[in-house]
Amino acid sequence: MDDIDGRGRSGPIVGVLRAARNAGFAVDVDGEKLRVTGPQTRSDILDEIREHKAAIIEAITHPPAGVSHYTERMKSGIEWLSTCWDKLLDGATSGGVSYNDGEAMADAFAANLERWYNLDIELRRVYPEFRGCPVGGCRTEAIVSCMHCAAPAESRPQP
Repeated sequence: MDDIDGRGRSGPIVGVLRAARNAGFAVDVDGEKLRVTGPQTRSDILDEIREHKAAIIEAITHPPAGVSHYTERMKSGIEWLSTCWDKLLDGATSGGVSYNDGEAMADAFAANLERWYNLDIELRRVYPEFRGCPVGGCRTEAIVSCMHCAAPAESRPQP
């Protein structure tokens, strides 16, 4: 397999996963099996998935080291967003934040929330083999949810 970016990522596997996602497929690992859902009319993509099954399972179960660039930024970002949200709520209820400071803080919160969301999108675009929550479970403990945690439970792979 070709190392497309110097990080041990396989060109064919990344290409197959991107093509599958773009065609409406969901490709996940269930134990040692590959679970594929999507349009049955795209036999070309299904054939590619079958051909690279073992490598796809390996890529999904062992994401590349570059993923940490995104997950660390997202963990830091979720901490900042939570702290900022708490300050906004405290200022609104106690009158401790002036209007101008509160407005600037709300603007910063909105801008950083958008950045956080865009990082999640970029992570999944750059590393289509990445699965799960980039911050380790934002659904229960955070002010925001990643694309994995925000998805309806029936559409997420079961652990």
